[in-house]
Amino acid sequence: LINDHQFNFDENNLRVFMLSSDYSHKNLNIIYPIIKEMIRNNISKIKFVLTLPEKSSTISYFKNKSDWPLISKYIENLGPLDVNQCINQYKLSSIIFLPSNLECYSAVYAESLIMNRILLVTDLDFSKTILNNSAVYFKPNNWLDAYNKIIQIIKSEKLREQIRINIIDGKMKVLDINKKID
Repeated sequence: LINDHQFNFDENNLRVFMLSSDYSHKNLNIIYPIIKEMIRNNISKIKFVLTLPEKSSTISYFKNKSDWPLISKYIENLGPLDVNQCINQYKLSSIIFLPSNLECYSAVYAESLIMNRILLVTDLDFSKTILNNSAVYFKPNNWLDAYNKIIQIIKSEKLREQIRINIIDGKMKVLDINKKID
């Protein structure tokens, strides 16, 4: 489990995977202002990859925006995935983004650590308890902070290397928590 997947980071094809269901507390709409800021700053080599039904309220929210043709270049919605498809998307992605405001535990935490992926999550007690220093945190509901953290991840090889090292510790903690649950 510790070294079974390579650490993947491609600055020229940055995929931000958002494995989620369509619930308001998942806070998926936060990517709209993030994308607008990326457009303003001429950042184009990034794609937010969603896993929502095409008729979900989040996808409708994006498609009803007047600038949908422009922002759609930053969003790829795959629809609901099976387990093997999820594994493949983890492999293809550099960052796993969980902007949720209400979780007690998410399998995405463990899956991301196992797959050696950088996690960008809300700075809340539940995520810090599980992930400690194995993730990058942003202030809840603060799209600008999330945007800035994405930029830091992109620009700082030192940050990415530190997270990679911390992921090894995070895997051990998650495995220990899972043993206690069993």
